[in-house]
Amino acid sequence: MPELDTIRGIAILLVLFFHGFGFRYGLQGLSGLPELFVAATLPGWMGVNLFFVLSGFLITGILLDTKPRANYYRSFYIRRALRILPLYYAVLVFLAVLTRTGWVGRHASWAFLGLSFFYLSNVTELFGVPMQYGVLWSLAVEEHFYLLWPAAVRSLSRHRVAIVGAIICVTLICFAASVTMFSAGYPFGIFRASRFLGITLRETALNLFFAGTVALALLAGTSRWKAIVNRPVLQFFGEISYGVYLIHMLVFDLEDSVVGRLFHNSAAIGGHFALMVLLFAIAVGFTVAIAYFSRWYFEEPFLRLKRRFEET
Repeated sequence: MPELDTIRGIAILLVLFFHGFGFRYGLQGLSGLPELFVAATLPGWMGVNLFFVLSGFLITGILLDTKPRANYYRSFYIRRALRILPLYYAVLVFLAVLTRTGWVGRHASWAFLGLSFFYLSNVTELFGVPMQYGVLWSLAVEEHFYLLWPAAVRSLSRHRVAIVGAIICVTLICFAASVTMFSAGYPFGIFRASRFLGITLRETALNLFFAGTVALALLAGTSRWKAIVNRPVLQFFGEISYGVYLIHMLVFDLEDSVVGRLFHNSAAIGGHFALMVLLFAIAVGFTVAIAYFSRWYFEEPFLRLKRRFEET
């Protein structure tokens, strides 16, 4: 399904532009077209939701297709480990080293790294440890999904898997609504996250929209419109999206540190749009290069091992 690499490429570009402009600099000091451009990057956080929808679709499809296999669990977990663990743990090592050598201004405590080692970075605050490298939380969520969903798919029929999925969705909406109602002063309002319906339904509406996007891409990919969704540049970014997602914030941090050492006031870059674009291009260039070489020269040997676990 190459069209899904196009969707994956869109998702990683949304995250890149969000972290590279809106999240990094904000709108202060900008006006006119530069302000509109940076403002347009602010919804880029939604790229993570798109990744979640893609993963849910692909992983559930894999699980349904491999249900009859005797090595169902062994094959799934070993293949997933070969795909995600090598680069993930390599990034944890780089995060530990770079934050202790002064090359980045970010702090990563041993407690945070230890929790992240066990894919608990999404719940570090429950242990009194602040989130210190934000991109890891979504990977922790996905790992928890891997722990629970394969057993449900293996033990249920396809029809019941769909029913359970629907029940989970409704339950989560009700849970969000109940949490919201404990917060005083939130009147109804669908378009604002500070309103009752905004908090309760925004993520649901967004995920449903992305589910429809994935479905349309699949339909287009099997029709005469497939050229529209099979875009080589986007598919290139889709192929290296895992590496880009894991390392891009470290590259941004490293660049900010270097700029701060050279100009003694890297915060003053905000408001200078041309310089923001230049630094974004440099950081993304390095990110893409690292992710590309990681994908084909570090991750690929592990990925080739996955073929040993494709037998029925």
